Amino acid sequence: MAQLLMVDPSAWTRWTRGGENVPPHIYRMLTWYLALEDKYPALDVNFWLNTVAQVSENSRIPEIEAQTDRLEAQVSENVGKVLSLEDKVAAVSRSLNESFLVSIRQEMDRREKQTRVLITWLVGLFSLLVFGLAGLVFFVS
Repeated sequence: MAQLLMVDPSAWTRWTRGGENVPPHIYRMLTWYLALEDKYPALDVNFWLNTVAQVSENSRIPEIEAQTDRLEAQVSENVGKVLSLEDKVAAVSRSLNESFLVSIRQEMDRREKQTRVLITWLVGLFSLLVFGLAGLVFFVS
């Protein structure tokens, strides 16, 4: 009955226990309900509650279906975006790897040239020392 009148069940207890009067609209609702129940016995509590539940359920189904369709469309759109981003990440990764390898090769070439110059310079210096010592030994003897 409390559900039918949309009243908190504990409210009725508070109204009747404390000596307070029940609000007049509750008495009017009870009078209306009892008169309607006498006139139409099929309109019992289950009829009213089931009707309310069915109306609520039937009105929510299209809304939920529309929301589901919208979310499925977003999911498929997001899947496409993710795949596109994965391709872009792979391309950027390949590009970075290639540029990194190129920079390493350039650095190795530069160091190889420096090493050759240093070796050539050291060989020249060694040759100069050897020939200088040989000449010194030759002139001294």
